[in-house]
Amino acid sequence: MEQTIALLESIAQADGCLRAHLERGDLAAAGALAGELPPAIQTVAERLARRASLPSLPESIPADASGLGGWLDQLEHWLWHALWYAENLRIEQPASLKPRCALDRQFLSWIEEIRVLPQEKLFSRIQKHFLAQSPEDQQALEVYFKTFTFWGSLDREAGDFTIWQNKAESFYAHWRDYLWLYQRLEDYRSRQLLFGIVNNWYRQDYLTLSLAVENAWPDYFDPDLMPCDENEVLVDLGAYNGDTVLEYMKVYGRYKKIYCYEITPATFRLLRQVTQKFPQIECRMKGAGKERGQMFISANPASTSANVLTGQGNIPVEVVSIDEDIAEPITFIKMDIEGAEQSALLGCSRHIRREHPKLAISVYHNNEDIWKIPRMIDEICPGYRFWMRYHGGNRYPTEISLLAVYGQTI
Repeated sequence: MEQTIALLESIAQADGCLRAHLERGDLAAAGALAGELPPAIQTVAERLARRASLPSLPESIPADASGLGGWLDQLEHWLWHALWYAENLRIEQPASLKPRCALDRQFLSWIEEIRVLPQEKLFSRIQKHFLAQSPEDQQALEVYFKTFTFWGSLDREAGDFTIWQNKAESFYAHWRDYLWLYQRLEDYRSRQLLFGIVNNWYRQDYLTLSLAVENAWPDYFDPDLMPCDENEVLVDLGAYNGDTVLEYMKVYGRYKKIYCYEITPATFRLLRQVTQKFPQIECRMKGAGKERGQMFISANPASTSANVLTGQGNIPVEVVSIDEDIAEPITFIKMDIEGAEQSALLGCSRHIRREHPKLAISVYHNNEDIWKIPRMIDEICPGYRFWMRYHGGNRYPTEISLLAVYGQTI
């Protein structure tokens, strides 16, 4: 991958020279230099083809050098995406992480450990750490996982340790994704959180996770990372009883329009009551997904905030894609929809590519969202930068928020 990046950088240098030739009106030199580029471009495209979804290659070089400007525009669009994807592939390799602090060394040591172990050995180690906990802690986790079943089942008496098998499978199959995410996170607060999460899953470590709890700002709103003003158009997916809207008002207080989506009828009534005192807030009793359709509510007896959508049931819910349901430009999308985030993200893809809204997404409702959702954002629209914040407890990581802001740096 280092050779591919070096080749891309040489193409970028040639692109700069081509622009300079065109600005000076030296069409002969520009045409000659352009003629040297196709073999290098084709080589890079072939190397990245199996791992990256690149834009179409630039069309054939125009015979008339005066048309090189448009060809260069295509080249630069392709080149930016190729550099982005090549760097993403590079940072999946352990050698790419150059430790700058103890946290980097700890995370790299964990990666080096899990990447060489078979899945069954990973499961054995996770199970061993769990069984080394006090009976009270084991029981507390078992009760919790019977109430919230997002990650797998746990029943010691029945010998059911599916949840830890699922964690082992995630580590075995996706250690490159965890390494990629660690290096894509923009600050060490986020990296400390990621290490705390995987250390909790792997070693039942509570301390590291407790060090990462965010106390300054609410779940989705950090004014340092995500400033908002009177032009904000916020889409709140999983608006619940209006708690997110109230937090937004407390942190920012200014906006142009807020759209609230909530699926549970009783909670929706509370949402309407809470938000009716604010202007320009529209509440819609709809679910968000990849496309328009109908699903049904599966109620969680512990909390209506954990209700999910399923393919069958008694309470139907209209499901829409945000791309189809909201026509105006969007500046901020928040999602906390109990495991439907991936589908909803696909249904927002046109807004994301076109308007680059700020994104605040819960990434704890299954065993893959923590790395899969930033990967999806990167595929939909390269150029986003990532942070993570944590508002959960230390026994098992929940309330994990991914914050993404478009910035075109990596």
